[in-house]
Amino acid sequence: MNLNQKLPARFFEFDSWIWEFSTLYKLPWKLIKAQVWQESGFDPNAVSSCGAVGLMQLMPETAKEMAQGAGGKEQGEIKLFDPETNLALGVNYDRWLFDRFPEIPNEEERMKFALAAYNGGRGYVNKAIEISYDCEFGCEIPPGHKGSAPGRWQTWCHTSAYLCSPYCVIKNLETGKTLKPDYRQILDYVDHIWEKYEFIRLQTLKVMNS
Repeated sequence: MNLNQKLPARFFEFDSWIWEFSTLYKLPWKLIKAQVWQESGFDPNAVSSCGAVGLMQLMPETAKEMAQGAGGKEQGEIKLFDPETNLALGVNYDRWLFDRFPEIPNEEERMKFALAAYNGGRGYVNKAIEISYDCEFGCEIPPGHKGSAPGRWQTWCHTSAYLCSPYCVIKNLETGKTLKPDYRQILDYVDHIWEKYEFIRLQTLKVMNS
């Protein structure tokens, strides 16, 4: 990305809340800012074609689950267009996903797996991990991924390639249909967020050195 490019109109507007909730959930705030940029372009009124809402493009059902976990069911139902609420629930969801991948020891790598799950669903990411492990060691990954051998499967650049495997499928329990991931979308999502993350970090250094 060009360091001299024009920034989105509301680029700095939500920094205090992004920092607050990133600090609360112990995630890098500049990375969360990059995710908000990717998701909505800092537009709190954004609504996607599939019904995702607000700064972090939360699906209403996901927001309800996160709000229940935070003891605030009602806010998840009625305030998704409110930037503070959307960020609170979205970063909470980021942390929840991050904690679902304890088998990935490096925190930056784990964040990439979590972002992929945020975009495409945890089921596909877990399936890619299983395939990657099997290809590397010639055996299935242990149940719950506990006691698994360390290896290349713990890096996003290696395991993400298996999202396009014909074996990377999950079954819809309601319909019985076999579903495949939109792997190109997932890969681009993680890549674009990381590009924006590097841009934000470099912008910070540029300001500090000016």
